[in-house]
Amino acid sequence: MSRNLQNFMQNITQNITQIAIGNFDGIHKAHQVLIKKLGKNGAVVVILNENKNLTPYKFRENFSNLPFIYFELNTLRNLSGGEFLDFLSEKFPHLNKIVVGYDFRFGKDRAFDTNFLRKNFSGEVYVMPEFKIEGIGVHSSLIKDFLDKGELENAKKFLGRDYEISGEIVKGQGLGKVSLVATLNIRADNFYLPKNGVYSSFCSLDNSAWQKSVSFIGVRESTDGNFAIETHILENFSDKNYKNCRIKFIKFLRENRKFSDLNALKSQISEDIQNAEISLKGKK
Repeated sequence: MSRNLQNFMQNITQNITQIAIGNFDGIHKAHQVLIKKLGKNGAVVVILNENKNLTPYKFRENFSNLPFIYFELNTLRNLSGGEFLDFLSEKFPHLNKIVVGYDFRFGKDRAFDTNFLRKNFSGEVYVMPEFKIEGIGVHSSLIKDFLDKGELENAKKFLGRDYEISGEIVKGQGLGKVSLVATLNIRADNFYLPKNGVYSSFCSLDNSAWQKSVSFIGVRESTDGNFAIETHILENFSDKNYKNCRIKFIKFLRENRKFSDLNALKSQISEDIQNAEISLKGKK
């Protein structure tokens, strides 16, 4: 980290008096309620792990206006409870409130919990009880289970929005524009991906307006056998040198499968486009 960046981060943390601590993967409905418990000069402290995430690293910042500060789990996992509080005091010298979820655990062997915080932190500790929707606790793992099954409406209910990924536009196999339909190929490293298959979707190129699309995730079994994330835009758009694409998944249309030849694949793609148009009608 450069000295200028270190000074910038130090200036930010000097002014913070309240923090919410957690992994905050997804910034789902429970996270949103917890974050709202922060007052003036609040910040979200994210403990990063190495898992595939609903909202990798700074993608979380798209869903909250508060400042986010990141620490690697490996730098904190072997601390005692007291060392963890000393770490927070060093990073946030004016800290007077900590907000965590009911199941928050920390330190070596995750041996320390909210009771330790309440007994040993000199300021206020707010512990949010489990947040439920229709009697079901809202957790990132539950949302991932829904995505694994292609149940996007259920994922949306607990996430609070349509699930989306973002990635760099990369060179594809070049077959679509010539023999099938033109697609954009995306590399979305570190994002948790929904079930393989075809989806109606929206895409945004370099943060431009959302456009209707049909998207594919999976192995291209009928062509080169490689894994791909592809999207075909259903609206007119200028084929500029775009660098980034966000894909928002709306409805699971069908499973991935192998076709006998390119004509059969092309026929199915035409049907996919029609079904996507129907499912996206009236949506923005």
